[in-house]
Amino acid sequence: LCTAILQRLQSLQRFNTDYTVVSIERNSVVYCDIPYLGTSGYSSDFNHKLFYVWAREMALNGHKVYISEYQMPSDFVPVWQKSISQLYSSATNKRMQTDLFGNFSI
Repeated sequence: LCTAILQRLQSLQRFNTDYTVVSIERNSVVYCDIPYLGTSGYSSDFNHKLFYVWAREMALNGHKVYISEYQMPSDFVPVWQKSISQLYSSATNKRMQTDLFGNFSI
């Protein structure tokens, strides 16, 4: 079992680019760490609605897509949650919950 897992991990590919230009092999597991909706400080504007359409299309094509985000449309299922501290300034520390969502039936 460990050998099989290690072999699969060796085929892992990491991209730091526009999700629309990445070629994804059939039946892949895809993890997306997108800009969190309603936050600032990113170098470019991110269209969340277009991303949701893309993620749904990936699922229809047989991929399992996981997305880190605070909130997602209702057809994306939370599969993992973690409470984190969000530091806004030296005087303000807010607890947030970050989730890992999937857009497939579990």
